Amino acid sequence: MNIENLYLNISGFAACAAVIIFSGTKLSYYREQIAELTGMGKARVDLILMASVTSLPELVVSLAALRMGALDVAAENLLGSNVFNIFILGIDDVFYKEGSLYRNISPTHLLSVFIIIIMTAVVCLGLLFKPKKKQVRLLSLNTFVIVILYMALMTYLFIKR
Repeated sequence: MNIENLYLNISGFAACAAVIIFSGTKLSYYREQIAELTGMGKARVDLILMASVTSLPELVVSLAALRMGALDVAAENLLGSNVFNIFILGIDDVFYKEGSLYRNISPTHLLSVFIIIIMTAVVCLGLLFKPKKKQVRLLSLNTFVIVILYMALMTYLFIKR
């Protein structure tokens, strides 16, 4: 790789990062308006829309890695992202000036946390026991359980008002 290609890659990466930073700032503003207009509440909008939109880069990277046959990159991307997101929550708590961040988080998130813990455990079990084939049509049993848990959580969040 020559220096010119390196410069193009770094500048492209920086431009994409700048777009993400700008979009993230705007997204926070619009999420409040969406919550107000739909009457869903900020917690539900955060769990459903914000989480989906902010996870799109991970989805794109994982799908690109799968297309290249880099299965480890796809898994490491998602697991590393989850670890880093939890770390960010700790950083947020450091900068939150009104006491503990965890104490002031909406109770709506408790069910989500519980489901996320179960989903993480299912992924860990899948990595430990490595199923040889897909058992439920196109899905492995682990993926099937994760999809069911996710759909149940999203349904609950939409129904609960």
